[in-house]
Amino acid sequence: RVGRIIDGRESTTDSQWVFTVSGLQETFEAPWTSGQETHHLEIGAKLHQESYRDRYLAANNSRWARTGNPTSDMRYHLWSLSGYLRNEFNIRKFNVTPIVRFEHIEMFRQNVLAVSQDPDIQGPDEHKFKNRYNVVMPGVTAGYDIPGGEVYASVYQGFIAPSKIFGFFVERNGVLTNPLEGEDVNITPELSLNTELGWQGSVLDGRVEGQLAL
Repeated sequence: RVGRIIDGRESTTDSQWVFTVSGLQETFEAPWTSGQETHHLEIGAKLHQESYRDRYLAANNSRWARTGNPTSDMRYHLWSLSGYLRNEFNIRKFNVTPIVRFEHIEMFRQNVLAVSQDPDIQGPDEHKFKNRYNVVMPGVTAGYDIPGGEVYASVYQGFIAPSKIFGFFVERNGVLTNPLEGEDVNITPELSLNTELGWQGSVLDGRVEGQLAL
């Protein structure tokens, strides 16, 4: 089905999306020694931004038309700064690797069509809903060398960022709803606690490599 036919012409709608993504990432690594042991320090940082424009057009001739009457024009923008610090400590057959990750995220959604139709517009932030949050995620991994491999255990925190749909809602008495004009968005990431126990190494004199984890 490609649309309704009215007076011999197809009447339909069309969505148009425009994405822009850019970022910068840098990693610093440095081995260091303590006694007879060599340890490894690693620091990373990442700057990321993305913009998304979602336009919805009502065309009167074809769904492939490039022109029509706009019925929705939403602009989304996100930028984030993240980093981590980890260090692998080696003590004979044991190794312990603590890590801490940090992420700062700011994003907004703006109804561009509402801005263009508002005669009382006061500035570029009108009809714009913002959300920002910080996440700190610690973790640690411990391992022990055995013939042919290593057994290890780890526990760390993770998170799932709210999507462009749920990220601009507000929570009122356990119910997600659209915010009122000027109301602060209060949706935050979903945090998780992850654990892992496993083995990695090789068998058959190094002919086969593998990993098992729970």
